[in-house]
Amino acid sequence: MINVIGGNFKRLVLKTLKGFDTRPTSNRLKETIFNLIQSEIIGCYFLDCFAGSGNIGIEALSRGASKVIFIESNQSAVNIIQNNLYKLSSDYRQKALLLKKPVELALQMLKHRKMKFDIVFIDPPYSAIKEYYKVFSLLDHFEILSDSACVIVEHSKGLILPERLSGLSRLRSLKSGNSKLSLYNPL
Repeated sequence: MINVIGGNFKRLVLKTLKGFDTRPTSNRLKETIFNLIQSEIIGCYFLDCFAGSGNIGIEALSRGASKVIFIESNQSAVNIIQNNLYKLSSDYRQKALLLKKPVELALQMLKHRKMKFDIVFIDPPYSAIKEYYKVFSLLDHFEILSDSACVIVEHSKGLILPERLSGLSRLRSLKSGNSKLSLYNPL
C-alpha cells in the first residue's frame, strides 16, 4: 500500500497500477527523498517525470510545493494520477498540472511556458536506461531548471550514472534495497 507520509494529506492512501507496468516508489524510499529536500520543498516548483501513480508529486503538494507538474504518457497511469489528485482538496488540485505526453514533448511545452523548476524527480522504468540520459539532455537543452535546482533520480542500484552529465553534477548517491537515489545540481 502506498500512502502520503507527511504534510497536509498524511496517511491518504493512493491508488497504483496493478501489475508491473509501473513501480511506485516505496514509502521508505519516499521518506528518504523528502528528508533530503525538506528545507527546499515549501514554495517550490516541482516536476515529476514518469509520474506513474503521482505518488511523489502528491507528496510534494502535501508538503507545501507551490506547483507540481506531473508528466506521464501511459493512459492507465494518467487515469490513476487523476483519481489520486481527485482525493485532494480543490485548492491543492489547482496547484497540479498533469501533462499526458511523452517526456520530450512535455519538457518542450514547459520551456515555451518559460517555467523553471526547483526540484525535478526522474523515475522511468529501471530497464529504460536511455530515458535517464535523454531527460538529462532535455533538461539542459530546454533550460527549465532554476539555478539552485535539485534533480533526484531513482534508478536500479546496478545502474551507475556519471558524476557529470548534461550540465549537472552529482552531489551524492544513496542505496535502499534494489533502488538507488542520485542527486544532481546544475554546474
